[in-house]
Amino acid sequence: MLLFRKYRDACAVLDRKLKLLRRLTDLFKPYVLFEGIFDDKNSEKLQIASRKTCPETNVFNFDLKSIDWEDYMMNAHIPGLVMYVMK
Repeated sequence: MLLFRKYRDACAVLDRKLKLLRRLTDLFKPYVLFEGIFDDKNSEKLQIASRKTCPETNVFNFDLKSIDWEDYMMNAHIPGLVMYVMK
């Protein structure tokens, strides 16, 4: 009986992990398979215009090329989803 309980508990843990993996897969499927190209010309124009007119531009850096997207996804976005969405 003890052996059965041990396997049942292990199976329950693996089942929860599998369900989480399936939920994450369903959540990110549209983004992983998305083949679109995003255009950031307007933000570039805004950044150029703000350099000319706004002395605080360097304080509000919104250069999209400076964002480390891998770091953002791994250390902010996904942990936030797991913590707040995947309850």
